[in-house]
Amino acid sequence: MGQRSTTSRAAQAPSLGDRAAAARESAARHLHSKTGPSQFADPQAYTDGFDFSPFTTADMAFIYKIARDTANLWRHVTNMPRCNEPSELAGIPRSTALGLFADFECERLGFLSDRCVQELSRRQPADDEERDHILCTQILHEIECNGRIDRRDAPTLLIEALKAWG
Repeated sequence: MGQRSTTSRAAQAPSLGDRAAAARESAARHLHSKTGPSQFADPQAYTDGFDFSPFTTADMAFIYKIARDTANLWRHVTNMPRCNEPSELAGIPRSTALGLFADFECERLGFLSDRCVQELSRRQPADDEERDHILCTQILHEIECNGRIDRRDAPTLLIEALKAWG
């Protein structure tokens, strides 16, 4: 009968510190490889200058919905084959120019939806319909971002909804 090895696999494996160092080194190489065209450098700058003044509250609620839905579409695109290519790091693909563009669009639309909610929060509703658009968009945004309505982020949102809708 064969004899078992007295050395365990755990003793042969690299230590936790060695594995952590290798993971940090791998992540650092991967992050440096993500540098791409400068036009994809600052997605927030594209939305900071957006002028919401010509839009009604209903328009902005619709812009919010379109921005969120389109951002989700771009998020799925970033995982498609043309958006990634193999790299020297095992198991960690590198983004192509198309992947960087898709990631940029996803982030830009995320910032745009945040800006819609900020602008809607500043507006005073003229009637019940505008109030409903504002509250619905704020509640939807809170749930999409936090999974719930967080009283620290939106301390009066639930009270406003209860006052409006009973």
